Amino acid sequence: MRTVRHMWHVDPTADDTGTSLVEEVDLAPAFLVSRFGPPLLGDGWRVTGRYIFTDARGDLFTVYDYKSTAAYLGDEEDALAPEDFWKCEAEQELSVGGRGTYRDGSGARFVEWLLGQQAQWKSRRA
Repeated sequence: MRTVRHMWHVDPTADDTGTSLVEEVDLAPAFLVSRFGPPLLGDGWRVTGRYIFTDARGDLFTVYDYKSTAAYLGDEEDALAPEDFWKCEAEQELSVGGRGTYRDGSGARFVEWLLGQQAQWKSRRA
């Protein structure tokens, strides 16, 4: 049996309606901006930025900050302003959204791919 490698790409025009949390992942927001460009705007309060990824199979995932910045937290917990959050090179907890339960493992494969992209980004900076 041959393993098919997935390749996701940013698709800002894809309809992400109906997605919900399927995974959480620690990533450097600066990696996302460097590799995929500035995030799409969120609601400006709970979510200040988001990315929409799709692949050739039609899987769709979003990556977004959720209640992670001063836009939501205010001054508590040394929360970063959204502009500083998306420049941050330290890993932060980000949410991964998708449709359905993803019991087929596609959520885990997407996170694995995304972590691999971050590892490449880190190795180029070393």
